[in-house]
Amino acid sequence: MDINITPETVGIFILFVVFVFLLSRIFKFIMHAVAIGSAGFAFPVIMQYLGVDLGITVDIFTQLQFAGLAVGLYLLYSLFSLVIAVIKLVFAPIKIIFGTGTGKSELKKVKAELEKIKKGN
Repeated sequence: MDINITPETVGIFILFVVFVFLLSRIFKFIMHAVAIGSAGFAFPVIMQYLGVDLGITVDIFTQLQFAGLAVGLYLLYSLFSLVIAVIKLVFAPIKIIFGTGTGKSELKKVKAELEKIKKGN
């Protein structure tokens, strides 16, 4: 088997790596959403079991509403976290240039924030 390394094969390899990375991120995000939706689904039943009166009838539709609300809140949280991380990333060099940041420690904070988002979402 003869393997020729050409710009096309390098490009295909890079696309493959990006594709696998994106799929793993999407899968991780979906699994978090499913877990959070499940917690939202179980919330009314657990509150009823504990004797907390929510003032609502606990049925499948109520549970689905809570699950949808939980997933919606998770989506908002994820979007907000992404926007904050991008804003910090964009303004970190500006802070360094104008001396309002602390230089390398500011970039380390931004990098840590991005790593936290990668691992958490």
